Amino acid sequence: MKTEDEMEEDFVSYLLTKDKSAAVEIINQIANKISITWEDLENAREEPKPPFSGARWVDVAPMFGLNPERGIRQLPGFSVPRATLPPSFQKRIMVKSVQWLDVYGERDWHDKGAARVRLMDAV
Repeated sequence: MKTEDEMEEDFVSYLLTKDKSAAVEIINQIANKISITWEDLENAREEPKPPFSGARWVDVAPMFGLNPERGIRQLPGFSVPRATLPPSFQKRIMVKSVQWLDVYGERDWHDKGAARVRLMDAV
């Protein structure tokens, strides 16, 4: 006898063999028979991740097994290796950075974290 997980996997595999309209019809019939509402389906969806600009240490730290009360000092230190980049690369970065500043303005003009890290787009 198959487990519930195996039956679910078989059903999903079966639906994937159907074209979209046939799969929608099958799902619609099931939803009607057991009174699943659109709201039930929406609630069953995976919760969206918060946007980067709204991320706070107290929310993010536990996701990585860190104590939110201890701050970033609990993270191990590291050093960035030195690298010499060719002048052609540096020139390209400077050109892109100037273009970025023309579009987005100075970094201090922005409140949101996402806009503040956009400078990395030039890299």
